[in-house]
Amino acid sequence: MSTVMSTRPAPHAAARDRYLDLLRAIALVRVAAYHTFAGAVWLSLVFPSMGVMFALAGSLMARSLERPALGVLRSRTRRLLIPLAVYSATVLVLLLWEGWTPDQEAGGSWLQTVFWFVPVADPPFPQDIGTDEGLVEASWAAQAEEILWYIRAYFWFMLLSPLLLTSFRRFPWATLLAPLALMAVLGTTAVTLPGWASTGITDFATYGFCWVLGFAHYQGLLRELPLRLVYTVGPVLMALGFLWAMTHLEDSAWDLNDIPLAQALWSAGFCAMLLRISPAWQALPRPLRFLDGAVTLMNSRAMTIYLWHNLLLVVTVVITDRLDEIDALTAAASWALDSEWIQFAAVWLLLALVFVTIGWVEDVAARRPPQLWPTGPARPAAGPKAGPAPQAVGPKAGPARPEPAAEPAGREGLTVLPLTGRTGPVRAFKCSLPAGSGGLRPEPLAHAGEESVYVLSGRLSLVLGERTLVLRPGESEGFDPRLPHAFGRAGTEAVEFLIFSGQPRERVGMPDAGDAPALCVTSQA
Repeated sequence: MSTVMSTRPAPHAAARDRYLDLLRAIALVRVAAYHTFAGAVWLSLVFPSMGVMFALAGSLMARSLERPALGVLRSRTRRLLIPLAVYSATVLVLLLWEGWTPDQEAGGSWLQTVFWFVPVADPPFPQDIGTDEGLVEASWAAQAEEILWYIRAYFWFMLLSPLLLTSFRRFPWATLLAPLALMAVLGTTAVTLPGWASTGITDFATYGFCWVLGFAHYQGLLRELPLRLVYTVGPVLMALGFLWAMTHLEDSAWDLNDIPLAQALWSAGFCAMLLRISPAWQALPRPLRFLDGAVTLMNSRAMTIYLWHNLLLVVTVVITDRLDEIDALTAAASWALDSEWIQFAAVWLLLALVFVTIGWVEDVAARRPPQLWPTGPARPAAGPKAGPAPQAVGPKAGPARPEPAAEPAGREGLTVLPLTGRTGPVRAFKCSLPAGSGGLRPEPLAHAGEESVYVLSGRLSLVLGERTLVLRPGESEGFDPRLPHAFGRAGTEAVEFLIFSGQPRERVGMPDAGDAPALCVTSQA
């Protein structure tokens, strides 16, 4: 008996998942609001944005690790460190201009400034520099450094992901629950962590469940769980976090960021429910379509928004203070100058300026063509990766539809019917396996090209490398056929499915009748 799990969305789908993009955009807006509105600490309850961002990052990291881990880590590191370097260099230049040096801090040294650029530990910075009577408030440097904790935690999660994903594939539930268990120990006992490790371990324990939950979302484990189970356990975890917060309220009141165990439990339940319903939108629903450009822009500039928004909030204070010195403006609209809503709007206007001046650094880091204002709609999946195109095989395909190039080819129960001619950019095949319980288990095939599969009836077992996915009627999967793959029954019922390939027949693993069993892997779920 083989282990099976289904995966949605397809791991090699070309289109972005707009549901995940929308969640990330909401999380970024919530982060900016949290830092803008002084009394809005309750926002950590309404939408635990950091847990959501870690969960989304974990899902995308699992998807990326379908490729060789070393190349993925190199690419992800470049995409993180280049925008960080621009931000950190700006902050350090301003600090040095103010006369600060890192050796002024207790235990600080010039060597430790490397942590501004390689986020493995806290960098040196002054809690206060200058005075509040100066151009900016004295705490601006602390606010500029404050947001780097997420970058540091993300960096460590990223480096550990190959090991965590391997562990998750072998021991999914133990790997998923281990960070919560660690957080429970740290939060309920008098365990004292060494100073150099305290912050990192606490962050891992707080958000590790969310990161690994992203693995479960991508691998399909979360989707396999009954909806009623997730929507029972999720609120229970959130209730436990709420009760723990009630008994550990401090001066910051209901700010879960100051109560790690409550944050871990609340985020775990909240993110599990969000990702369980994940509808894998290739486009935003019609009522939300007006947000398409903004969601695309915010996802393309997510690092820029997160890194710069806190420092730009300091700038908004400077601007409003200068405007407050204009008597006519103060007399006409003093209420507006004192409003945090004006400050919130102003920070997004300043971010827009940052987008068009240095935001393109994110494109360079990702090796994309630089854009000043990337608001174009997300491109839908193209070619065979997007799943079957009904007009290619249906009755409305038009008069140019090719006739089958050959009679059905079959052996050992596998039947393969070409639906298109031997030439053309995309070839389609209808395959079927009769009901049964036994079958051959050959080595999976690997080849160049692009493929997708669509299940018409029954349950299809799709082997992709070390993973085995189960697809049900109406589900499709696009994949890179360079990954060793094979098809078979998942259970005992008959299966019918379509395969779409951009390569000639001999390159897609659609063998002649004498070789048909090479496709077949039969498993029992």
